[in-house]
Amino acid sequence: MRLRILATVAATELKLAVRSRLVVLFAATFALLALALSYFGLTTAGYAGFDSFSRTAASLLNLGLYLVPLLALVLGSLSLTPPRGEAEILLSQPIARAEVLVGKVAGLAAAVFVSTLGGFAAAGVVVALKVGNEGFARYAAVAAGSSLLGVLFVGLGALLAVSTGRRDRALGASLLAWFALVFLYDLLVLGGSNLYAGGAAMRHVLAASVLLNPIELARGAGLVVLSGVHSLGPAWGTLIRTLGGPSLAAAWASAAVLFWLVLPTALAARVYARRDL
Repeated sequence: MRLRILATVAATELKLAVRSRLVVLFAATFALLALALSYFGLTTAGYAGFDSFSRTAASLLNLGLYLVPLLALVLGSLSLTPPRGEAEILLSQPIARAEVLVGKVAGLAAAVFVSTLGGFAAAGVVVALKVGNEGFARYAAVAAGSSLLGVLFVGLGALLAVSTGRRDRALGASLLAWFALVFLYDLLVLGGSNLYAGGAAMRHVLAASVLLNPIELARGAGLVVLSGVHSLGPAWGTLIRTLGGPSLAAAWASAAVLFWLVLPTALAARVYARRDL
């Protein structure tokens, strides 16, 4: 692939994503939600006011796990299923289809990354002015992890888009994938572990469940940043025991992140190159 072509396509896609205002709206919405969580986080304790970065980061961890993948999947679905005339004009240029797809994914990934960081940054400025910078490092780590999670899901959104071929089907498949990975996945893992309770199979199910879902990888990384290894749930605990320690578990988790970063985009490029447009 030609890097110059990839960079040109990516830059164009980034501009189009910003002009669509979806990423700007997401950044603004995320910043407002972050501020609301920071301000009202202790209302149950009879206190209202901006909280520290550490507590705000803990509140925003789950918010990022829910909203950022949704944005990435929707952007991927919309971008990779353009009107027929627009796609024909682009593909009539002396550019390989794989270059078009990878460039588009790179541009969308940049848009998701920047919009997510922008939302965190806008909220962070207000929190810093109100309560100081204590716990800022943890807040920044959660922001970076949430942004990276969005990058991973752009590739998955692209794969769903080129596999379905139509915008309505792509959006439907993306919403279904989001619901399955965010909400249904834990129930399936719990059911599978109960089915093989007490045996080696259960340990394998729990350990594999961490690596097969990028949301679980992001959640585990965020919990380690916020509270340390001891705060991880039973699935991560099983993975650590199975692999023989936190270091090996971290290495496998890093490999899984690389897998989710590369494989969906590679498969999408392969499907896109062979599909009859």
